[in-house]
Amino acid sequence: MREVMAFGDNDNDAEMLRLAGLGVAMGNASARAKVYADSVIGRHNTPAIADFLATLSLYQCE
Repeated sequence: MREVMAFGDNDNDAEMLRLAGLGVAMGNASARAKVYADSVIGRHNTPAIADFLATLSLYQCE
């Protein structure tokens, strides 16, 4: 799981975020999801995931 990146926003995502090599919670995520995430980014209704991936050089925003 160290090579897995996971994005989540709810309590049911907490375990996935904990186990992933990089767990990322959305800004509007539940408190539990945020606790288990390595990073918290913008809300789900923004380009937060694309912006985050761009900072990792994994995705080119146009």
